[in-house]
Amino acid sequence: MAAAPVPDHDPDAIYDGKTALEHADYLDNPRSLRRRMALQALGEMGVDALPAREDVRFIAQHGGSADMTDAATDELRLGALSLLIAMQAPEAEDMLRQQLLDPEAMMRADTYRHLLAGAGQIGIDDDTLRHDLLALVDTAPEHASHLMVLDTLEAGVQGPLQEAIFNSDHDQSAIQHFLAHLPELEFLTDADKVAYVAQHHSLAEGQSNQTRDVLVAIGTDPALDLSLEFDAERGFARHQTISRFAAGPMPVQQVAGHLLAEARAQSSEQEISHVLSSFEGMVRDLAADAPSTQSRTEYQQIFTRANSDLIEEGPTDAHRTVGIQRQVLYLQRHEDLRLASSLDPIFDLLESGGSSPAVHNAAARSLRQTPARIAERDPQYFIDRSLALLWESSTPELAELPLHLLTSLIRTPDNVDVVVDTIADQIDPYLESWVMNPATAVVMHSGTLRGLDHSPVRETAAGVMGKAIASPALDMEYLLPHFARGGAALAFLEHNTVEGVIAVFTPAIFASEKPDTYLFNMDSFMQPMLGRPAWLQRDPESMAEWMEFLDRVVALDDPDFSPVARQARDALQ
Repeated sequence: MAAAPVPDHDPDAIYDGKTALEHADYLDNPRSLRRRMALQALGEMGVDALPAREDVRFIAQHGGSADMTDAATDELRLGALSLLIAMQAPEAEDMLRQQLLDPEAMMRADTYRHLLAGAGQIGIDDDTLRHDLLALVDTAPEHASHLMVLDTLEAGVQGPLQEAIFNSDHDQSAIQHFLAHLPELEFLTDADKVAYVAQHHSLAEGQSNQTRDVLVAIGTDPALDLSLEFDAERGFARHQTISRFAAGPMPVQQVAGHLLAEARAQSSEQEISHVLSSFEGMVRDLAADAPSTQSRTEYQQIFTRANSDLIEEGPTDAHRTVGIQRQVLYLQRHEDLRLASSLDPIFDLLESGGSSPAVHNAAARSLRQTPARIAERDPQYFIDRSLALLWESSTPELAELPLHLLTSLIRTPDNVDVVVDTIADQIDPYLESWVMNPATAVVMHSGTLRGLDHSPVRETAAGVMGKAIASPALDMEYLLPHFARGGAALAFLEHNTVEGVIAVFTPAIFASEKPDTYLFNMDSFMQPMLGRPAWLQRDPESMAEWMEFLDRVVALDDPDFSPVARQARDALQ
């Protein structure tokens, strides 16, 4: 080595008042400060420190005095080796390689981390280092494992070294290393990785948090099964384990399927709700990191579809009940979700009539909570579904829920005309069915609202009420309270237009076939015809329309209607 050529340098160079050899005299000084100062001075001299090369090499090989601590000895030898590199001593690379491969070279195991860093610093290429370390797997397997677990090597060296050690007998430190790095070991299949964790169950269990992260990173069903086994031993809820797998490569839909299966496997409402809470939390975290609004909505729809599955096909009433409750609650919290996909299962269940009383009541309670708030993102959908439910009603009890939903919507200014118009468009096929009574009650509720006098809404509502009055299915006992609250605003000229009031009277008065007796009180029905509001006197066009209507009624010569019409006409002339 001494005969190898050295780079050009100044053999008489001085730094800080001393030559290289004079600085080297302090390398084995018992005082650590003096040793460090000597190392620093020689390092500053660079190639001009070559005259001290023999002394530095001796220190690099043997260390300092015998009374030094292991840490001090390793520090000194590393410093000397670094000096050889800095002064471009030809033997530096070979000495570094020798010390790196010698398990006895350093007193402290962690010092090899610095040697590996030096290998990169001096420019030892990956091919050379890989050849050296792979040879260690056969000659000094424990030392090879130690260098591997330092996690300092470049991927081109570390990967082949890992594969070689994995495929040979290896010690506990290597096992722990592999357990921590299984997801990135490309030479193993996912099945091999899961099998390795299972094979070293006790060690994996001892580092449980790391093992859970590793299994999540593998992200297969067998990895999930094994993770569930580990977590069960530690008392973790299965749904918490499953939801964590959404953070790995397992597709979210697949994780959702496992959570849904877990929910279906529970028996009590509380247990089912716990699973769905984990499910919702998982979706919330995914949606929060979603790159776009569309992606966020897609994540949210995974949860609503799971609730829909429980509503439609839940194995017990408890599943259907919790599914309904969580679906409506989720809708209230997320205003960007579509109503149709979320509420169709609930309305379908209510319309079918095949659910148990408990499930039916749960659906009714959930929809009753805040119908106007839920409906505001798609009022027409909510109105259509509520009306479809109403048309299926045959008793006051069955009609009570859709009546409540529709009257809740009709109280909001933006929805009153939509509700009234939709009922007016749909009611004709049901005029001979009892169900037209609650539909009329909804429309009559508009008569209780302020600010609608003489409006198109009043006219349309009056037309519905007029058809109901003339219907053979009229149920006055049911409708009387509604007439009392809202009927006057639809029937009297003080509140409605001439066209609207005429619409109240026309179906009964001009019916082609009239009954022998009427289902309503004739005096109460005819009373609005005698009204003489002041506004009518000031509106010639409306007055002419009203007088023409009274003339038509008088001309009928009907004993029930014509006398009152004549009295009203005479009073206005």
